[in-house]
Amino acid sequence: MKQLRVAVWFIALLVMASLHHVPGALAAMESEKLIFVVTVIRHGDRTPFAQLKNDPHTWKSGNSELTPLGMHQQFELGTYLRERYVDQFSLLPATYENGSVYALANGINRTIQSAQCLLFGLYPLGSGPNLPRGAYALPSGYQPIPLRTVPEGSSLLMNSYPEYQKILQRYVFNDREWVRKESASHKQFQQWERILGNEVKDLNDVLTIGDVLIVRKAHDIPRPEGLTQQGETEIIDLCEWALAFPFTNEKVSQLMGMELLETIKKDLEQASLKKDGVKFKLYSGHDTTILPLMKLMGNQLSIPPQYAAHMQIELYQSGNDHLVRVRYNGKDIELPVMVNGRCSLEDFLKL
Repeated sequence: MKQLRVAVWFIALLVMASLHHVPGALAAMESEKLIFVVTVIRHGDRTPFAQLKNDPHTWKSGNSELTPLGMHQQFELGTYLRERYVDQFSLLPATYENGSVYALANGINRTIQSAQCLLFGLYPLGSGPNLPRGAYALPSGYQPIPLRTVPEGSSLLMNSYPEYQKILQRYVFNDREWVRKESASHKQFQQWERILGNEVKDLNDVLTIGDVLIVRKAHDIPRPEGLTQQGETEIIDLCEWALAFPFTNEKVSQLMGMELLETIKKDLEQASLKKDGVKFKLYSGHDTTILPLMKLMGNQLSIPPQYAAHMQIELYQSGNDHLVRVRYNGKDIELPVMVNGRCSLEDFLKL
């Protein structure tokens, strides 16, 4: 027993010594308080933008709309965010307080509905207000939360498709790697066009057919006749590459993401000065919303964000200092200015 006590005592000393030599390890655990978070999401699973002409599929909700699967993905994300920001960090109250949450969606059905479903997970049934005599104000204790949308023509969460095409035309379509990739796949374009019935002349056309195949695969819809599993994989891989590659270009990312990044910068500055009571800001957008943000912050994505992808920029207070932590799909990410997953607010804003 004496030997066991000595061993336990020795291990405890080693643990304390290791913490002592990690800069601020104990102090950080004891003094860091989460005071604000910005959450940026991609909408949930949706129907495709187009049809395969030789094998069309009828979607009940129409094209480019949020599916029941997408609704569930966002509800689950909201539930996860409640566990983190209500239960774990006590950033938000268990029952909604006016002004504590600010939600903004791109003015498209799927992004608006995605935000609504997420907020429903963040404040689920049973958390809503009560009437004076105790009954729920709304059926099953539903809690409505204000949701704003960007005005028509706004580029905050997504440039218009024609504008995006102009940006690609100027900075991407003549890029050496884009041209090389397109040329290497050109022989397959004719075969895919014959099988699917859609025009496939360039990588832009691959984005169209690839999108359809990605969605069909997620919903267990059989491959079109004549398209092998290998062919399907080749189209999807090429589609995902063509979605992500433009954002390796700094100028493209600036044009697509700088407005939102500047807005987030102001959000963090406001929160550090405690200018208002907002604790949680939600921006509901697209893959082309997240891709440029990650590039501009120094964490380039090699594949496009999945449906319901999410990033959080968390602001902590430690004494008189403010620290920033960034998470992507539930995991901490290390930005160039960070040490052990954190950096000062000042360094983050400079980045």
